Amino acid sequence: MKTSYTLPQRIYHAARRLSPVVLNHEAGYPTPPMDGLDLGEMLKRQANTLKTSLKGVASSADSHHIDYRLVAQGDAYAAARELTASLCNADLTSLRSDVEKLAFWINIYNFLVVDAVIQLGIKQSVTEFRGFFDRVGYDIGGCFFSAHDIEQGILRANAGYPAVPGPQFAKNSPHAECAVSRLDWRVHFALNCAGESCPPIAYFGAKSIDSQLELAAKSFLNSSAVVVDVEARTATLSKIMQWYAPDFGASPLVTLGFGDASPILWTIAECIADDEVRVLLENDAESVAVRFSDYDWRLNGV
Repeated sequence: MKTSYTLPQRIYHAARRLSPVVLNHEAGYPTPPMDGLDLGEMLKRQANTLKTSLKGVASSADSHHIDYRLVAQGDAYAAARELTASLCNADLTSLRSDVEKLAFWINIYNFLVVDAVIQLGIKQSVTEFRGFFDRVGYDIGGCFFSAHDIEQGILRANAGYPAVPGPQFAKNSPHAECAVSRLDWRVHFALNCAGESCPPIAYFGAKSIDSQLELAAKSFLNSSAVVVDVEARTATLSKIMQWYAPDFGASPLVTLGFGDASPILWTIAECIADDEVRVLLENDAESVAVRFSDYDWRLNGV
């Protein structure tokens, strides 16, 4: 079971000496080959059941932080995890359109992270496990996919790491064929990476993917993830928008801490609810000083 990385990605992984951890080989007994669309819908329904159960296992007085140990003991998690065994024989060629691919792979990513936190015994942060997003993944259709493979290679149209040149997957590889054809920046607000600063956990359906992505983007961008002082002309943005600055129309230099970040403001303006803030970002983004908040990697709630 291999991943078809390009040369820059192979060098990156070799430098980190990463070996894969395949979570679904021990999840249960693989079923006969399954249509990716059907399997994706089954996983979405089961994952949504799990999400509902998450709200009942808060471990803090403010009902925000989740006790993943309790999640692991629940029937909803056991059923969802057993379903991941079916991914080994998934027919990914049945996922033809971008909307089908987006819904399927966003749901896989969001459940994979929850599953990995539990299976690896993560206690405080995913940073406890070296190479969490590169090493941990599923066997899907006979190929290994890590969280970063899904995010960088599939959901970002095979763009690869922003700070590493070149695509994630080799051209014409089985992995690259799974990628969406066009990058949609809103996808960044649909992925939950188990950190406090992440967007909330959600699971998506192909038929409503556009409206769900729009809702996810507006919800995140109108939270504390974006703070704009109109009078002072300053904006504090989530670190996500710096890491993936090119996806929001800014120079790759912004990812490295340089360059003009104002194109990000112009891109997200359409989702901002506050009229005064939105007008400023639409018409005079260049005058706004941008900084990016530190990312909180402590385990999240829902």
